[in-house]
Amino acid sequence: MNTDTNGTRFQCCSPILSVNNLLRSRDFYVKKLGFKVSFEWGNPPSYIGIERDDVTLHLSDAKQSKHDSGKCNINIVTNEVDRYFSRCQQLGVDIIIEPTDREYGMRDFGIKDIDGNILNFGCEVIQR
Repeated sequence: MNTDTNGTRFQCCSPILSVNNLLRSRDFYVKKLGFKVSFEWGNPPSYIGIERDDVTLHLSDAKQSKHDSGKCNINIVTNEVDRYFSRCQQLGVDIIIEPTDREYGMRDFGIKDIDGNILNFGCEVIQR
């Protein structure tokens, strides 16, 4: 465990992805990637939290944000990638990198969400 001299411990990270159409993006993450909505803020919503297992992402309406949509690139560590890749492929998700074993010991693949944000999903290479 890495802590600073004051004992501060980082506990989690929630990347914020700016999106063009908040409700459409929420539906993409829920229906195509298997996330669940953890909260919605505003009426109509201008900020939404989604989660899957130990991963939390936040979606922010680009029209109300100071950030352009589609500029995020995140890596999500999973316990496997091949079954999840197949699910994404079957659901028509925009695959930009097929599952590949990397020389640094990871197997991963990449997608673009409907706003152009890049999500990479990877796990340790399983020795066969």
